[in-house]
Amino acid sequence: MNNKHSSRTELIKEIKSLKKNLKDEINKNQELLNAIPHPIFILDEEGTYLDFYASKEFEPNITLDHFIGKNVYEIMPQPNAEKTMEYVSKVLKTGDDQLYKYQLTQNEVLNDFEARFVSYGNRKVLVIVRVVTEQEKSQREIQKLVRAIEQSHSIVLITDKSGNIEYVNPIFEKISNYNINEVIGKNPRILKSGYTSTKDYELMWSTITSGKEWHSTFKNMKKNGESYWVNEVISPVFDVDGEISHYISVQEDITLQKKMETDLKQYLFFLEESPLSISVTIDGKYHYVNPACVKLFGYSSKEELLGKDFIILIAPEAREQLKLRHQRRLAGNDEPTYYETLGIKKNGEIFPFLVSISVFEMGSQTFTIAFTKDLTESTTGTGQGTVSLVCSDGQAADKGASLLFGGTYVTGN
Repeated sequence: MNNKHSSRTELIKEIKSLKKNLKDEINKNQELLNAIPHPIFILDEEGTYLDFYASKEFEPNITLDHFIGKNVYEIMPQPNAEKTMEYVSKVLKTGDDQLYKYQLTQNEVLNDFEARFVSYGNRKVLVIVRVVTEQEKSQREIQKLVRAIEQSHSIVLITDKSGNIEYVNPIFEKISNYNINEVIGKNPRILKSGYTSTKDYELMWSTITSGKEWHSTFKNMKKNGESYWVNEVISPVFDVDGEISHYISVQEDITLQKKMETDLKQYLFFLEESPLSISVTIDGKYHYVNPACVKLFGYSSKEELLGKDFIILIAPEAREQLKLRHQRRLAGNDEPTYYETLGIKKNGEIFPFLVSISVFEMGSQTFTIAFTKDLTESTTGTGQGTVSLVCSDGQAADKGASLLFGGTYVTGN
């Protein structure tokens, strides 16, 4: 009798211990589930929901009844349901995990989701769903920036904090003739042309390593040995701890601009040194006069003419006729492009000169190109020459020069 009582007591203790262990295991599993912020589903091979769990923080209004026993086609829009079943079949067929990204509208808000499908027991699939709206938004922004950089007409070059190249965009490859694989891991010094001094490079490095931007113009060397010019801005990139992690260089190719500047300096040198009198007017006002022009009309400096109306150099008795001719030309009438008229010097001396002009508009401004030749000493074209330019027109200039210096002309009214 005592043995039976003892055995019963031991059995009760064992049952209580098992219940406690089971309760502890359930609590442990519940804690694990609570620690998972994402909803979890269990589907059979037909797409029927067998079980579901979601933390209240994720969706407090969804209950088991919302899913259990229902099919994915009853819960999701048809395109999403079809895709879900496609991934369920893949998991059951291959045993490999599958990842499905999709979008659903909830409460009139479009959200991004990521579902991971995992084989779970006999012909069942466990699905863990994450809301990835913010991550996808950030990814789309990153992709947008990448596309902008890839399609940019500006050179973009990114280095690590030691100055070794990690990225260049396609326009860099096009301009420098280097492909990306040739420069990754290299220092940008491979582009040095020898034009910039070592001291300037040291100043640049000390500036950007101190966390400041560097602005400069560099003459770089292409892979084929040709040079090219860039305006460059180098900026440090900081990590979440405020430490410099990378440097980004944005460069504008100004090679053509540099060439134009050089050509302009050459043209300006010609204008300044030319024995011909040359002036530039815009909207009837003198915009430029060279020393020969100043001298021919008896002035002592350019400043005495700049900004003045062109009529100041025309004799009073010829002004009205010249104004009418100018107005008719602007109105589209066919007017002579070269003719004889009278000029007036600063001291009041009046003298005859031959003028060849071309008038045209650019935007809202009127430009006139005029070549003049002093006819004081000869009416056959042997006097002192003067060229008036209002903008630039190669054909007009060549024609005027031909007429004034070596050609013939007809006196016009």
